[in-house]
Amino acid sequence: MKAIPQYNKGYFDIRAKVDEGLVNHPGIFLGGNYICGVAFGSCVEWGVDTAPKVPIPAPSPCPRAVASQFCRACL
Repeated sequence: MKAIPQYNKGYFDIRAKVDEGLVNHPGIFLGGNYICGVAFGSCVEWGVDTAPKVPIPAPSPCPRAVASQFCRACL
């Protein structure tokens, strides 16, 4: 018999600690079914909701940047 995966015992305590730690690191975003739910649709919804919160880096002033905003040497 197949079923939707369940969170392990203690998951919510660990998740609360992770969320507390992320407050100190505003540029880090964790995603995946362990963050937003086991269903694929939940993961997609999380991505759509979170994408606008991710800052867009400023364009590189590097003259070697061609097709992309950043050249490999500057990253």
